[in-house]
Amino acid sequence: MTRTIGYFSLCILLLACCSGAVSAWAETSQGDIPPYLQQKVLESCDQAAKQGLMAPIAGVDRAALLELLQAPCDHVRMVAVYTLGEIREPAALEPLIVLLASPDAHMCRAAAHALGKIGSERAVDPLAKLLNDPGRPDSARCTAARSLARIGGAQASSALRQAARTCTGQLHVVVSLALLKCPSATGKTGLQTAGVTF
Repeated sequence: MTRTIGYFSLCILLLACCSGAVSAWAETSQGDIPPYLQQKVLESCDQAAKQGLMAPIAGVDRAALLELLQAPCDHVRMVAVYTLGEIREPAALEPLIVLLASPDAHMCRAAAHALGKIGSERAVDPLAKLLNDPGRPDSARCTAARSLARIGGAQASSALRQAARTCTGQLHVVVSLALLKCPSATGKTGLQTAGVTF
């Protein structure tokens, strides 16, 4: 049985290589913006330009994405936030942290998600602040919990434990699951520490 699963995993890996999935990931990790993300950004900017909200842009690079965080169109800003998270742009860290304070729950949630994708420990304190603020929407607080779990480490685990003691309802469920998935300083998740493996 184990040998069969091993062969199956190898076949899946080979199929992924042949389909270009691994090469697309390698391109993204080396700094390129995947074409599908560039297209999405260009389409949203073109749409905003047609509505007279902003000037069209000629191309998409990391600097342009950072500038689009200040665009007058909410949809363009949201696409820029998402794209910066997907490409794990470290220069976006501070602007995304600022967006956590946005009164727009969707923008706040998108920024929290992007920060989790970037994975910098610098984002732990601002995400913990969002998570533990009962005046913020639960959807944004749930995303902050998931992002803390993705970043991991002792500080993120501590923030999740603190939130688990005080939150209720659906938020408590999400925080508890995030805590179980959060890698600690030792690199083990709560599930692994408890001896649960998949």
